[in-house]
Amino acid sequence: MRAIFSFLVIVVAAAVVLYTTPHGLGVSPDSASYLKGASGMLSRQGLSYLSAQWPPLYPAAVAAFGAVLHADVMLGARVLNALLYGLNYLLLVTLLKRCIPSAEWLAVVMAALICLQPPLALIHYYAWTEPLFMALMLGDILLLLSMQQRSSQAWYRELLILFATLALLTRYTGLAMPMLNAAAIFAFSTETKMWVRLRRAVVQLLIPLVIFAPWTLHRGVGDSAATARKIVFRALPLDTLQHALSAIGHSLLPAGAGNGTHWLKTLAPWLGALLLCLPLGCLLFAVLLNKLSAQPSLRQGRAGFAGELCSPDQIPLMVGSSYVLIYLSLLYGAISFFDNKVPFDNRILAPVFPVLMVLLIASVRRLAQPVLKSLGLAIIALMLSTSYSSFRGWLLFSKFNGIEISSVSVRTSPIHNFMQTCSRDARVFADHPWNFELDFNKKVLWLPSRILYYLGQANPEYDQQMARLGQVADLIVIENLNSDTINDVDQLDSFVRINETGPVLVWINTNATTVHCVSDVLGK
Repeated sequence: MRAIFSFLVIVVAAAVVLYTTPHGLGVSPDSASYLKGASGMLSRQGLSYLSAQWPPLYPAAVAAFGAVLHADVMLGARVLNALLYGLNYLLLVTLLKRCIPSAEWLAVVMAALICLQPPLALIHYYAWTEPLFMALMLGDILLLLSMQQRSSQAWYRELLILFATLALLTRYTGLAMPMLNAAAIFAFSTETKMWVRLRRAVVQLLIPLVIFAPWTLHRGVGDSAATARKIVFRALPLDTLQHALSAIGHSLLPAGAGNGTHWLKTLAPWLGALLLCLPLGCLLFAVLLNKLSAQPSLRQGRAGFAGELCSPDQIPLMVGSSYVLIYLSLLYGAISFFDNKVPFDNRILAPVFPVLMVLLIASVRRLAQPVLKSLGLAIIALMLSTSYSSFRGWLLFSKFNGIEISSVSVRTSPIHNFMQTCSRDARVFADHPWNFELDFNKKVLWLPSRILYYLGQANPEYDQQMARLGQVADLIVIENLNSDTINDVDQLDSFVRINETGPVLVWINTNATTVHCVSDVLGK
């Protein structure tokens, strides 16, 4: 029966995603790079279309599906994400069952409501790494929960290393998984010798890092100086953190609330702060409950050091809480040291959203008063169910208009019509390269910029990079009409601007032999 249910869930989820994305998944700048990397693998270019900025597992998975589907990477991404949507639902149901035993129907319903929320739906409708990472994350947590119930843990330790390595090869923030595994191995191990437990924990952390380390050397950390990244600490402004709290707090509000109501907008950050206090509260509560309890039944079946801190039924909350705290701490550090322009939005917070919801539901389920328990669960279900109308509207928008770059309006614009008349072997430089990433066989590169995008500092090699454009570029495209680079490109001897007006400026290298474009499409 469960096998039939699982099969039907995956089929329905896949059908919904495929039916509502006839123009393809949403394509953001990162998406374009992942799809381009997958295209490079299918065209036997290997990993040459990817830099260390984008880990290789998701492009490899897209390429694998694309290879089966007539070398179509967009279709491969659609099918992959469609299957992951169903898989993540099933994993979420399983996790809820572990956290709220003897309430299978509640797990099935609540998991469905959680999967309808914008943060989770959003990531499955874009060609992003988050769906794959979420499947690995939920699988890793479930492995940890299964391991602490077994006397023999060697096989589980090896599987955890595999899942953590795959998570790290999917996203840099996948580092949270080996960190979580190391902490859990130390806590759950039944080994009495401290140095053995410590050694096993270090192995969980080091092996994924050693396997992943060579990828960080692959073509540097960016495509050019425009995207160069360095380790420089920049404290995040207060409004960025407030936006993060608001994004999390909106999950506790009815869908659409706060769009026009001032007091609800003010309430969202406070609700977000309250929800983020839940993991820490779960950890403290589990330890406190254990210390105050004198019931012998609570002191049976414990695993290692964790057994000294809490009872077995509290361990799922401890694992989930530890993951949320580790992931958010890692995310804050990564943004502060590498790229403080990354917003705390639904996409970047999506990997913690389902676990936070599980912690909230499990905490309410453990209330002593039946009335409070039923009322709390009803309120959570009501708040989550309000997202259906917006979810339905969003699906209709996706079906008839597409999302971002994959939309009909974008794909039929003059600049894309023009690009489609050009030779696919042209070497293109652009200030927004992701917009044309999939139109050419070669990777579209960043146009040199006076200011390093991620650092906000002057580019010391700008003049030399501009001088080399005449030798390596066939086309130059600038969409920012206020860019200071426009005058510098006009000064290049070998380039001729083929249009004087319009939303995009295009230059062609008169010495290039691989460019064959119909310039009348843009107009002069």
